[in-house]
Amino acid sequence: DFYRNPSMLGKSAPIIAFVHGGAWGSGTPYMYRLVGLRLAQEGFHCVMIGYRTYPTTDIRGQLDDVENALTFVHNNLGKNE
Repeated sequence: DFYRNPSMLGKSAPIIAFVHGGAWGSGTPYMYRLVGLRLAQEGFHCVMIGYRTYPTTDIRGQLDDVENALTFVHNNLGKNE
């Protein structure tokens, strides 16, 4: 999920990558949507990163999910402003 203040459209802003809590076994980025909205209000771009939870995969798979999300953000953020 991606949150930004509409007034920041087309403007540079610090990016916060937020990996949701849940001890790798529960939780979703949606649970933290109010955090994303608040950070956007404060002028940040906020990316809420989700990952597969245990027992669907192990820690290596979860770290891969986070790494893939960060790579996607790095490669694509700002391309479609």
